[in-house]
Amino acid sequence: MYNIKVYNKALVYQSTISLKKVVSISNFSADINGWVGNMNLSLDLKITNTDFNIWDILKIYFESDHIYTWSVLDIKKEYLPEQETITLIMVWYAWLMTTLLKTETYSDIASNIAKDIIDDFNTEYWTSILSYDASSIPATVWTIDLTLTNKNYLDCLKELSDTVWLKFYIDIDGKCYFREKSAYTNHKLTTKKDVDSLVITEEWRFIKNTLLLDYNWWSKTYTDSASVTTYWKKEAYLNKANELWNVTTADEYWANYLIENADEKQKITITVNNKFDYFTIKCGDTIKVRNTWYSINNLQIVKITYYYEKAILELEKAYSFANEIFNN
Repeated sequence: MYNIKVYNKALVYQSTISLKKVVSISNFSADINGWVGNMNLSLDLKITNTDFNIWDILKIYFESDHIYTWSVLDIKKEYLPEQETITLIMVWYAWLMTTLLKTETYSDIASNIAKDIIDDFNTEYWTSILSYDASSIPATVWTIDLTLTNKNYLDCLKELSDTVWLKFYIDIDGKCYFREKSAYTNHKLTTKKDVDSLVITEEWRFIKNTLLLDYNWWSKTYTDSASVTTYWKKEAYLNKANELWNVTTADEYWANYLIENADEKQKITITVNNKFDYFTIKCGDTIKVRNTWYSINNLQIVKITYYYEKAILELEKAYSFANEIFNN
């Protein structure tokens, strides 16, 4: 059963919501690299109630497990003759990073840039709601030149991830992860036991194997000849002149773009039932599915939608960050 605790924006405990007041609680989703669906919590309260404020933070527990932390975005009050309700429209509390802007030019390794963005946000927000350690953001080895101009802090992390193609994730406790796929937890699922359904769609529509890339003061065309031979030429143009400041960083960007886009995609969706503790599964973790003829091994989770008795997982070759940005 759910347990819901309310904190102010400085994470000072305020109250616990009585479950008797809960009219409904929606499903919710989490995506790697910062996106998260909203969650609606409807309460049996008078529309004159003033218990909640914008930017209040709610920690939601399922039984004893802390499953997510949310920030109140809007408060909807509704009167009907038979009942009055207050609905809290909430977003993942890392959304708070979108409320502040940052401008800075970097020439450093990616892990140091990620840490600096997080540190600066905590300083500007006045409360250290985000954290990291050497394990969650291990040191990278390549130096990149990156300029961020009037971008909100979440977009700054996305731009960094976009450039070096390391996925980041902000966990329920505010801990930030920015690391290689191999560093995340691997979960083993079994069909006919804890997997209710498995859907695989092989997609060719998003293939891009020739990229005209503008970086600062110059441009360069990159082509993956093997992909062109297999799928014919499929071109894309990107203007990154405001972010990528030298050919070395542009080359690094292209190498990672190629990994994401030069071959066919396999859209894989897995429905996990409550025989498996799916609240332990996080975006960024990897999945192996046993007892199936189709090889699903060490694929990274990019989106999870949580329901009361099941979770739907979308794996890396379906809705990756690159697809979201470059094909919409």
